[in-house]
Amino acid sequence: MHEVVGQALKNMGNLLCMPSSMRQKLAGFDGTFMKGTQISRVRAAPLGETFATTLDRVEQHLSSNKLQRQMVLACSFLSATDCTNDLNALRSGGTVRASVRQLLWLLSYFVSACKEVNVEPIIHCRR
Repeated sequence: MHEVVGQALKNMGNLLCMPSSMRQKLAGFDGTFMKGTQISRVRAAPLGETFATTLDRVEQHLSSNKLQRQMVLACSFLSATDCTNDLNALRSGGTVRASVRQLLWLLSYFVSACKEVNVEPIIHCRR
């Protein structure tokens, strides 16, 4: 869980990119893979668009007040039922494994970090 949450927090920086940094990133899509090589980029503008129009569209989306960002944690190793049972036991004063408290802390840290930067946290796990 440490790795999943850590990677999500690191990737959150990609969600919060500024239009100017996205302009620089997209400008490179039209060239070669590395300077001095003849290897062309795999990415391309959507069919019927140029990189300039794609760039304008991306900048409009990033600048929009209606933009909604989401960060999704996919935790196939985590059971929602087990988490609910453990958290209910914790709430009622029962004993739980030490890892349950750590899991609660990691998940609350993830949710708080998302809320701090106006990103909707979503956690997917097994039932």
